Order: sequence, then structure tokens, then C-alpha cells
Amino acid sequence: RFHGLIMQYMKGLLEKSKVPACRYETCFGLRNEEVSKMTKQMLMDVDKSENGEGKMILLRVMGKEDGRFFAYVLRKMRTILKMDQLFSVVLDIDSEKDRKSGMQDLLNEERNFLPRIQCWNDDG
Repeated sequence: RFHGLIMQYMKGLLEKSKVPACRYETCFGLRNEEVSKMTKQMLMDVDKSENGEGKMILLRVMGKEDGRFFAYVLRKMRTILKMDQLFSVVLDIDSEKDRKSGMQDLLNEERNFLPRIQCWNDDG
């Protein structure tokens, strides 16, 4: 199931970037499922807003290592497809021990999005 979720988002990001399917279909081997309509629509809409109040996609995975891996894959795809300024990938780990590492991850990996995230706070 986790593998399928990763494939959905990888293919969805490729479609969003208008990469022709013939350029990547063979890379997915036997995983030839279509990207779901919901995933496709979410990815198309994720960067529509210019004022930092756009949409957010929340994905839940069971293990924190799976979450870290998924965030890594999404960030790599985002960079390869030159979408670094379009959307942020924030990893939220529900664990007291790992919470600090999640905040550090945000500061290290997504610092260019901090001004947009901070504008949601009343105090700036």
C-alpha cells in the first residue's frame, strides 16, 4: 500500500509538470495504475494561491521511517521537476522525542517557505 502511495504521487507530480508519460512509463515497470482523480486534482491545486493561503495535502503513513522516506521522495521529485518554490513538504511526527527533529527538518529543508507559513500566525 505504501509503495502504491509513493507511485501515485511520483506519477502525479510528473503529470503536473507535463512530462509526457512515454518518458517515464517504463520506469514504473508493472506498476501501471492510473493516477487517481483525487490525487491528480490535489496536486494540480496545491500551488494555486499566490498569497500563502493555498491548499494543503495531508498524508498519513503508519511508521515514522516511512514518513521520512516519503518526505524525502517528494522533495527529490519536487527538486528534479524544478518545483522547489511551488509547494512545501512538511513532516509532522507525532512523538515527543521526534518533535524537535521534525521542527529541525522544517527549518533545514523548507526554510524558504517560513515567511509564507509565518503569515498565518497573528503575530507574524
